[in-house]
Amino acid sequence: MLFLGRVIGDYAGRSGMDGASVTRKMCEQCPDIQVIALTSFKKQEQVQAALMAGTIGYMLKDSSADELAFAIRAAYAGKLTLTAEAAHVLIQASASRSRNRI
Repeated sequence: MLFLGRVIGDYAGRSGMDGASVTRKMCEQCPDIQVIALTSFKKQEQVQAALMAGTIGYMLKDSSADELAFAIRAAYAGKLTLTAEAAHVLIQASASRSRNRI
């Protein structure tokens, strides 16, 4: 596979792999690549899987053009970008784990 320096991807069903698997493969083959997940999924497990696979951004398909442009500029600068919904599910999961430890 040949990859460019930045990728915004919606890979579900297209390659026989899920988006996290495709991202992981791209990052293994091209360590400097910056991948922004573009998805309709906003469950904690999916957000975490994408981030653990190497995405630098997690954007929902209903994100505005301005939000996508911001995510692309942030990726170019090496900064992580999450939609508010993705950040919210990660915070909820973390808070839930903290409450369960008490």
